[in-house]
Amino acid sequence: MQPAIDLLNLNAHKYDFDNVPANGFRSLLSVTDACMCRLVQKSRDIERQREDFLFRKNFHLRSLEEYTKILGALRKMLDYASHMMQLGDNTGSLFPKEGSKLIEEWFKEVETMNQEVFYGRSLGFQYASSVHRMLQTVVLAMAVCADTYRSWEKWKPGSAKLATTIPNMFTTTRFVMRPELRAKQIVHTTRNCDINFCKQFWGLLEASYLQSGFNWILPSVAVNEVIELPPEMIEVTGIAGKNIFVKPPSYSKPIFTRFISDVESSNGEGQSRTLSSSLIFHCHGGGFIAQSSKAHESYLLKWAKDLKLPIFSIDYALAPEEPYPKGLDEVVYAYAWALKNCERLGWTGEKVCFVGDSAGGNLVVAAALKIFCKGLPSPTGILAAYGAFLVQYTPSPSRLLCLMDPLLPMGILTRCLAAYAGIREPSCVGQVQGANDKVLHENLEEESANGAGGDVTAGQLKRGLSTDQQAPGNLRNSSSSVGDLHRKNGFRPQTSTPSTSERDFCMNGDAMDGSPLTPGTPSTPPEPQVGSRWFGRTVSGFFKNLQAKPVQIGDAISSIEDPQQPYTPEDKRRMRGSDKVEPLPRYNFASVSVEDPFLSPLLAEDHILIGLPPVHLVACHLDPLLDDSISFARRLRQLNKPVGLDVMNHLPHGFLNFSLLSAEAADATALCARRIQEILGIETPQPDQ
Repeated sequence: MQPAIDLLNLNAHKYDFDNVPANGFRSLLSVTDACMCRLVQKSRDIERQREDFLFRKNFHLRSLEEYTKILGALRKMLDYASHMMQLGDNTGSLFPKEGSKLIEEWFKEVETMNQEVFYGRSLGFQYASSVHRMLQTVVLAMAVCADTYRSWEKWKPGSAKLATTIPNMFTTTRFVMRPELRAKQIVHTTRNCDINFCKQFWGLLEASYLQSGFNWILPSVAVNEVIELPPEMIEVTGIAGKNIFVKPPSYSKPIFTRFISDVESSNGEGQSRTLSSSLIFHCHGGGFIAQSSKAHESYLLKWAKDLKLPIFSIDYALAPEEPYPKGLDEVVYAYAWALKNCERLGWTGEKVCFVGDSAGGNLVVAAALKIFCKGLPSPTGILAAYGAFLVQYTPSPSRLLCLMDPLLPMGILTRCLAAYAGIREPSCVGQVQGANDKVLHENLEEESANGAGGDVTAGQLKRGLSTDQQAPGNLRNSSSSVGDLHRKNGFRPQTSTPSTSERDFCMNGDAMDGSPLTPGTPSTPPEPQVGSRWFGRTVSGFFKNLQAKPVQIGDAISSIEDPQQPYTPEDKRRMRGSDKVEPLPRYNFASVSVEDPFLSPLLAEDHILIGLPPVHLVACHLDPLLDDSISFARRLRQLNKPVGLDVMNHLPHGFLNFSLLSAEAADATALCARRIQEILGIETPQPDQ
C-alpha cells in the first residue's frame, strides 16, 4: 500500500480549495490511517489480554480478521485512486473527463469488490465515537426494514408500508447477534433495492411514533404551521423595476410549505408584531426522493429559537414521480410568493439567506441561478451543506467512499441521482453501461423530454439572459467536460474557515471530533515520509516491531506482514468471500442534458454562475459528496465570486439531522448557524464573561 499512499500524499495538496486541506484523496488516506490505527489497537488488546481467563479468542480474531479484510479493500481503492490521479489532466480536477475509460473501469472494480467487510462489526470505524454508535443503529434499522419490506412485497407487491409496520423482533435480534448476516443484508439491499424502499426508509423520520418522541426533546417555538400556496400567477417587481410574472409549475396542485418563527403573532394570520429584516429560505434534503420539512425540525426549530429569524421551508415535489425540473420550479415559485407576501412571513423583504442540505443544497443554488436569469431579486447569500452539485454518477476520489458509507451507499446514491434526472430504471441489472454508450434516438428524445422544462431553457441561456426568444438545442458549456472546469485562478478573497485545530487520530481512536479542518499551506508539496499525518510514525513503527517480535495471534495478522506482496488469486477469492458479488444497476446519464446548469450547477457557464450571490459551503471530510463542494468552490473562486468553505472532520453526510444525538454534530450545526448570521450581516452576541 505504501507506493499508493506516497503518491496520494505527495500530490493531494494540488486538489485543495485555497488553504483548506480537504479533498477525496485526503479522505481515502484518512480512512486508511484510521483502519491501521484500529488494527494496531486491536492487536495490542489481544497481546495484552490473551493470557486472561475470560479472553474471548474467537471474538477478537474475528474483529482482527475483519479489519484486515478492510485494509485489503482499501488497498484496492487506493490503487484505483492513484490510477485516477495519474490519468488526470493536471488541472486539479477531481472528476474524470467526460468519456473517460475510468468510469467503466470503476464499475468493473466495484462489481468485484466485497463491500460486506465495511458493514459488519467494524461499521463506521472512521467516524466520531458518538456518531459511530448512532450509525450502527441506523444500519440495523435498514437491515430489519429491508427484510420486512421484502416479505410484504413478496406477499403482495406494492403493499409494504414501513411507517406503520412493527419490526419483527426475531429478525432484529438475529441481525444484532450476527453482524456478518446484517452486512450481507445491507449490501444486497443497497445494490438491489428499488427507489420506493429508499423513499419509505428515509421517510421513517416522519413516522408518528418517532415524531411523538421528538416532540419531547425539540424546542418549542411560537409559530410552526403549514402554509399552502395556491396555484396562481404571481406578479413580482424585478431588479430592473419591471414587473415579472411567475406562473405556478402546476395549476392543479398546490405547494406546501412550513413557516417557523419564535416571534409571537399579533393575529390568527401569523403576522408578527415586529417584522424581521432577514429570512431563512430553506430546502430540505432527502436525496430528491424523500422527506419533507417536518423531518428537519431537529435543527430548524433550534435555529428559529437561537437566531430569532423566521424560517420558510419548502416541501418541493419529489422524484421519481415528479422528476426535474418540477421540484426546482416549485422552489422558485415559493420564493416569488415569499417576496409578494413578505409581511405574512414576518419579514420586511430586505435580506434572505438560501439554506439547503444535501439535495436541498443543489436546489438552493440552482434556484438562485434561475432567479438571476429571470430577473428576480437575488438572495443575500447561500449556505449549502454537503450538496450534490453534479447530478450524474461520475466517480471521484470522495465518491469511492460510497463503498463504505452507511448513509449513502453507491447503489442508493446512483438511484437518487437517476430518479431526479428522470432516468428510468435499467431493465436488467448491470445492462446499461456508463455515459460513453450510444443511446438510441428514441430513448434520447423521450428521456431528454423528462429532463427538460422550466421557464428558462438551456438554448435560451446560451444566447444570453433573455427568455423572450425561443431557440432549439441544449446549452453547451464553455468547459464541456467536468475535468476542464478548473481554469486559472483569479482574485482570491479570504475564505471563512474556522481556526479550530484538527486533532490527529490517536491510537485509541478517542481524538475524533467534528471540528473543521485547519487551513494549511498547500503551496509546497509535502514530502512523502513515514511520519506523515496520513500514515503515522507510530503505526509504521509498530508493524516494524511486529516483524522483529511477532505476536502469535493467528493467521489474520500474517496476511498484512508484507504489504508490498501482491495478492494471489486465492487471496482475492478469500477477500471477496464465497458468495458471488451482485452486479450494480447501470444508469445512462447520457440520456439527459448533462450540461443543464439548473440540473448540475457545477457545469453552468461562467455568465450564469457570475449571477450567484456570496456562497458558503459546508462539507464533511468523510462524505462521498465532498468533491462536489470542493470543485464547486474552486469554480466560483476562478470567477472571483465570494465563496467560503468549512469541512467538518469525522462527521457523516446528513449531520444536521444528528444534532440532537451527537455533540460533534451539534457543534457543526451551530457553526452553520453562525455562517447564516455572517451572510445576513447579523452580529453574533458575545457570551457573558
